[in-house]
Amino acid sequence: AAACVQYQDRLYVIMREGSAQPGGYFNSNATPAFTEVATMPYGEAAVVYKERIFIACGTSATTNTSRLFFSAIGDGANWPGINFVDVSKGNGQKLVFMLTTNNDIILFKEHSTYRFGYTSDPAKADISLIDEHIGVPASNCAVSYNNNIIYVLHDNSVYELYYNIYSR
Repeated sequence: AAACVQYQDRLYVIMREGSAQPGGYFNSNATPAFTEVATMPYGEAAVVYKERIFIACGTSATTNTSRLFFSAIGDGANWPGINFVDVSKGNGQKLVFMLTTNNDIILFKEHSTYRFGYTSDPAKADISLIDEHIGVPASNCAVSYNNNIIYVLHDNSVYELYYNIYSR
């Protein structure tokens, strides 16, 4: 497993690309406790945002390296094949990590950062560039503080992201 999130009294486990077993969820009120979800995408980062689970592919991805997957609304075990968006596809960077803020998901590629937000349909989201030079090299190289300040490790320096502006 590469990541996990809690949603609706379940612990959803996301497997890294190349894993022999698909992801799924733990439900302590069921037998067996773990249920595989064959359609759950592989990835290395996950967040819950507006009643959906979002999965980013991470550094181990070999295909669709800019893809952000999202579950059906209100159902973390339902992953329709059309539920994804590509974030700046073709720029040579993998979508590595993400964090939620009050109103958006902040998406980190290897050397760039984006803001992702939508009203009702994630497929029609507004994806805007925050910085074209600062990103993260791996999962968990960014952390949120007080839900509105993000600290990022990039090229052996720590940057603060506040109101979508980086400072070293």
